[in-house]
Amino acid sequence: MLRICRPSWIAAIWAILLGAASARAQHDILLAEDLKIPRVTIAWPVRDGGVATFSGERRYQSSAQKRELAPNIDVYVGLGGTRLDRGKADRRGAVVQVGLYKQDPGKPFFRDIKEGAAITIRLDRVVMNRPAAPVPRTSLVHMRYMLEDLQTCGLGGEARNLILTADKQDPVLQTYNELSARPGSLDGSSPDAGRVETRVEQDGAISLSLTLPYALLRHTQDPYQRTTPGGFFEPNHFHFEIELMPAGPAAPPPEQASASNPAVAQAPDAAAGQPTKVPSDSPR
Repeated sequence: MLRICRPSWIAAIWAILLGAASARAQHDILLAEDLKIPRVTIAWPVRDGGVATFSGERRYQSSAQKRELAPNIDVYVGLGGTRLDRGKADRRGAVVQVGLYKQDPGKPFFRDIKEGAAITIRLDRVVMNRPAAPVPRTSLVHMRYMLEDLQTCGLGGEARNLILTADKQDPVLQTYNELSARPGSLDGSSPDAGRVETRVEQDGAISLSLTLPYALLRHTQDPYQRTTPGGFFEPNHFHFEIELMPAGPAAPPPEQASASNPAVAQAPDAAAGQPTKVPSDSPR
């Protein structure tokens, strides 16, 4: 007869219980479904009257995994960002971001962009592990400038970061000095302001769109007042982010769903992948 040592038996039971509790806790966290790959689209009007448009899929990764999407532009999609880094995120939610980097700092960010134009950055197919909705007032753009450009204009390293917010009273503004911020510049209140649009599709996927006037790339402390393309130093990097919040009860964990409906456990793709949350390493 097989005999099981009592301490080993107890340890096995505890391991099972702790594993189940951990799975339930993870299920309650708002996470991105990594099998649903978001699509990024960038567009801007050009001088000849057309529109330059570039689109491609990006998995949730860090800025270190950025890849070319348009001439002189590398792009990444990630979770986390400035709001989380500055300790102003809601622990119940998740921050989604799309970031752009110049490949060559000496070249224009948006080739042949028309004067007075706005850049459109769209992120589609954002799918979470439970119903979620974007919170437009948490929208922000974080820009980072080259130290050499700042020094040429008599500015120091403290001016490297610039933040644009949708909410004039955004708590994240408390972590920046007033010369490094444009409060409310994404509220869509005027033609000169940026605008954020969000939509939750019927299947639960989230679409995000930022319309950013090119002139807003100019640093607030730039001593010159020019806003035409090539008339001011541009950031070397910027990203757009927004916070998502749970919009309904979470679906039951897999083990509960299987118990209530045995057919779920037999579905070929029922356990095709687990949602993942990738930490951001966006520059501060």
